[in-house]
Amino acid sequence: MLDKLDVRILEIINSASSIVRSISEKEIEVGVLFPSVTTLDIKRNLPTQIELNVIKGRLNALKDEGYIYFDSERWWLTEKGKEVLGKTDSNISIRTTSLSKPMGKILEETFSRFENGREETFQPKVLLVRIDELLKEIKELEERLIQKKAELNRLNKTLLKN
Repeated sequence: MLDKLDVRILEIINSASSIVRSISEKEIEVGVLFPSVTTLDIKRNLPTQIELNVIKGRLNALKDEGYIYFDSERWWLTEKGKEVLGKTDSNISIRTTSLSKPMGKILEETFSRFENGREETFQPKVLLVRIDELLKEIKELEERLIQKKAELNRLNKTLLKN
């Protein structure tokens, strides 16, 4: 039986950014799905009073029960973990039985489509525009930080006077 902390850990893993990498046969057999996170990423997203050794114990228990999988210093959500969260889609989930094509071929086609789409999307001009946008955002955030620090100093001075 999973408690709120276990479900929260599964939600943290599920909401992590996806990364692309090769998938081994063993991972396919245990039903590994993207995305993944490190133990410290999970710790950062939980209340500070929960100690790291408690989190590690919960992660290992969830792994033993088949909700998550550990590989390359990252925790990966399995199909069973997605089911607990109610986030499975029978059309999307990875199946290890009764496939019309070998899983290797399916993955190869999927990644090649992703790579081809990515090459068309990120052209140098688009990247330069995006860099300019990000630099503008950074400058605006730095200005806001300066303003907030000044405001904080004023409030501290006011508190000291009272």
